[in-house]
Amino acid sequence: MNSKPRSSNHLGVWLSVLTLGMLVLAGGCGTTYLPTSVPVQPAQNIYVTQFHSVSTFAIPAGGTFNVAPANVISGANTTFIDAHRTAFDGSNNMYVTDINNNSVDIFAHTATGNVAPNASISGANTGLNGPSGIAIDSTGKIYICNSDSNSITVYAAGATGNATPTITISGANTGLEFPNGLALDANGNIYVASEDNDSIAVFNAGASGNVAPTRLISGANALFDVPHALVVDSTGKIYVSNADDDNVLIFAAGATGNVAPTAIIEGAATTISHPNGIAMDAKGNLYVGNAGNGSITIFAEGATGNVAPITTIIGANTGLSTIHGVSVH
Repeated sequence: MNSKPRSSNHLGVWLSVLTLGMLVLAGGCGTTYLPTSVPVQPAQNIYVTQFHSVSTFAIPAGGTFNVAPANVISGANTTFIDAHRTAFDGSNNMYVTDINNNSVDIFAHTATGNVAPNASISGANTGLNGPSGIAIDSTGKIYICNSDSNSITVYAAGATGNATPTITISGANTGLEFPNGLALDANGNIYVASEDNDSIAVFNAGASGNVAPTRLISGANALFDVPHALVVDSTGKIYVSNADDDNVLIFAAGATGNVAPTAIIEGAATTISHPNGIAMDAKGNLYVGNAGNGSITIFAEGATGNVAPITTIIGANTGLSTIHGVSVH
């Protein structure tokens, strides 16, 4: 078991993009008429996880906003001890990993207040041990990286209770060392950020057992310093929140070995401070959750260098402090 304390270095902010349209922290109206054959998607929101709460924000226009969240899930009934990351299934259920409760709690995406989860994945059979990063694929399968057992566990769509994983990736060959962030690409390949050995491991879809990654980004040129979370865009580029260096590293599709990032978002203008999570929306905008200053910073597609965010959510009204995870859905 990893003996590190639960410090801000383990407070990942994982930002995943979904198809709703508000900004929720993990806690102009109009009518558009479309042909009935075209499903109407709700507006996207931002979901932010902190120790004992998940907050939801609508995505604001450009500028700096000290706004209260639209919804906050918080209170004893939630069972949260250290809520870490969120992901959503095709029915808009929200899955919240609790790194210190060894559970994945499932809520409606509209849940608010001191509410109990609708269901949970927990128990000895689950193999959950410090669950942090989470992703759900297009078939509903649930992928979890377990920080304290250096493993990845995969569950059938709709799994609840004391469910046994259908796949476990674990063992010395995996090279996982306190895996904190997890993402999937369009082909189902699994990307994992390990903060204790400063690496990104990539496993083929369907990988199982004590297997080596098919690709490993690691070494001095990669510039990792406690990578927490990551997102993979539609072209395969990898975006990594690099917590202890206050930056976001961007790697080319297919990157492997001791390679340098192709771009870095870094500098005083960015206001990035101990970034613990990252996500991207359908337009390519990048969302960064900053534990160091309790903010969400949103960067335009293609941002690089010492560039200011197009939008920042920060201030006492937001309730944001030590952010663990961010998702857009």
